[in-house]
Amino acid sequence: MFLKLTEPEWGKKFLQFANDFVDKNEFLSKTIPITADIFVFTYPLYLIYLYIYGIFNKDINYKYASLYIFFSGVSSMFVSQMFQFFVIKDRPEDHISSKKNLILEHLPDISFPSDHMTLSIAIATSSLLWGIKRKNKFFINISFLLFIFAFVMGFSRIAGGIHWPTDIIAGFFLGILLPFVLINTKIFNFFKRFIYNPLIKLQEFIFKHIFKIN
Repeated sequence: MFLKLTEPEWGKKFLQFANDFVDKNEFLSKTIPITADIFVFTYPLYLIYLYIYGIFNKDINYKYASLYIFFSGVSSMFVSQMFQFFVIKDRPEDHISSKKNLILEHLPDISFPSDHMTLSIAIATSSLLWGIKRKNKFFINISFLLFIFAFVMGFSRIAGGIHWPTDIIAGFFLGILLPFVLINTKIFNFFKRFIYNPLIKLQEFIFKHIFKIN
């Protein structure tokens, strides 16, 4: 059973406004295709940095942070994909007044919710929650930068004609949900015992016996 969704009129008008606005600006027309995707590629670097920092500073909390943020993003994406399995919603290009204004190309998949927004907000939210829980200003400060990345990317995907506004809004709320679930003490301890610690022990074994790094 599938749920057929359509964009409300305000969403159609906002998308057309954003698309027209960007199309009339040469700089934005060249920038939007970049800002619609590039931030997603920074997240693996961010998580790798956290984990490596934990290794060389012998601070296991940074390893836990990296893994918690990673699994917040992965679980959020899993839920997003489950939504897409039961939801049918067309991409916006047929509603853009001029096909030449279709700034971005995309795979022919479901529009709702936005995977990019879901992942980005999950990474930003989990970083903020970790910083608050551990009283670590680094995570709090970087979370604000990550939220800016997410909002710029969200607007870019609307203006580029690849997502409806409600796709981005749905991704926003979905991305917030899982980090709150996984930061819960009981759930975090479960993941810590059965997932995080085994992964950390595997990494330590590999570094010690293969790379000869203690």
